[in-house]
Amino acid sequence: MTQVPVALQVWLGGRVVADLTISRRQIPQLRYRQDFIEQRGVGALGLSIPLPVSGRAYRGALVDNWIECLLPEGETRTVLERFFQVRRGDGFALLTALGRDCAGAVIVSPAGETLASDAEGPRPLTDAEVAEAVAALRQHPLGVDADVRVSRAAALAALPAAEVRLDEFGGRTVLVVTRFDRETKDGTLVRVHQEDGCQALGVDPSGSAKYQAVDGIASYRHLAGILTGYAADRTAELRRLGAMMTFTVAIGNTDAHLRNHAFLHGENTVSLAPVYDAVPTAGFAGTRQLTLWVSGQPLLSVVTRDHLIREMASWGLDSDAACDVIDTTLTRLAAAYPEAAETIPGVPPAMVEACQTRTRNLLPRSK
Repeated sequence: MTQVPVALQVWLGGRVVADLTISRRQIPQLRYRQDFIEQRGVGALGLSIPLPVSGRAYRGALVDNWIECLLPEGETRTVLERFFQVRRGDGFALLTALGRDCAGAVIVSPAGETLASDAEGPRPLTDAEVAEAVAALRQHPLGVDADVRVSRAAALAALPAAEVRLDEFGGRTVLVVTRFDRETKDGTLVRVHQEDGCQALGVDPSGSAKYQAVDGIASYRHLAGILTGYAADRTAELRRLGAMMTFTVAIGNTDAHLRNHAFLHGENTVSLAPVYDAVPTAGFAGTRQLTLWVSGQPLLSVVTRDHLIREMASWGLDSDAACDVIDTTLTRLAAAYPEAAETIPGVPPAMVEACQTRTRNLLPRSK
């Protein structure tokens, strides 16, 4: 097994802002550094919404969940554990291996290590290098090897989103996505601080807590609560969340769980990240149950326009605003279906028709 250090340092914005340690009993602890506390102020947004800047150390499950949210999940996680020879389920050890390129702006490295500057800017890969990387994906999941670390990919579509296109490298069709957690300014790579819904709500992403249940935290209402508490323009962000929810129902995406929603951090504020992993899963996954319910309704086939309006009302949006969000989103979506079907070859006509039918059913009867 790989030797794991007991102390890591957490970087944000090009500086070390916290220390992450693990006890002999495998209990993680995160403590903000004093200079960061003095700069931001106690109670300000820091690495994560559930981990505001504080002079006290955070320990246990809250830190465990934050670590897990920086890592991939499922079979990809298992393959990476084998590749880096870390004990199954040891998030601290896997983060040690992968932490130099987490999603967002957070970087995790062994204590005392100095990171290379991003100032040199990203080095573009040649077509041949991309083709080689694609060909090696079975050996190196998500393109990871001993030098290149893993980052969560996002499939973006329809609403405010990064650029996405199909391209071909080495005879293979590849989905090329512009990452919303990276920007290039004057040739310099800039990392954008973000966290997914599980991180933002302090939820363990490895189990069922990312899916809504009667007594769980996962819900649109809790995501809306984050925007109500931290958005610079609360109404605008709630409208965006309403549009995302409407889009999710219209296309039949039954896999829009907490990890498939994210927030971008600003100056002590947050805003919604672009839509990602938005797929009409109802057409092929064999499930009709939504992972986040709409006004208490878990079944996609039962959700109506009134459910959408009532859900948004529970966030504080009035019915006129909710109707405007729904109608604007669906009208644009209905017009986009034919072009989308032509752009992406091989889309089953039945899937397109199902999306169009759900969209029509959610519009007012007069339209």
